[in-house]
Amino acid sequence: MMRKYGNKNLVKAAIRKFAKKHEIKINYIAVLPEHVHLLCTLPRGKTDSWAFHKLKGGSAYLIFKNKEKFRLRYPQGHFRSPGGVCSYRWKQ
Repeated sequence: MMRKYGNKNLVKAAIRKFAKKHEIKINYIAVLPEHVHLLCTLPRGKTDSWAFHKLKGGSAYLIFKNKEKFRLRYPQGHFRSPGGVCSYRWKQ
């Protein structure tokens, strides 16, 4: 899905929009064909799972809104996999 350049930009923009809305600072983002690498700083008191939920759900919503044909490929509205990995956490 994210092999096309336009789709990669859409995914980046959607993630950045919801990160800004929830005061999540993105330090690094890389959109690969099957997944996204993200390094970010969370607001005080917020958990990794909270941020993961906000960014996955919000960006998927915007992507489906802008690319209506994705509904044909993902008819149940699940663009991203249900899980996720947080490799490590860096606190300042």
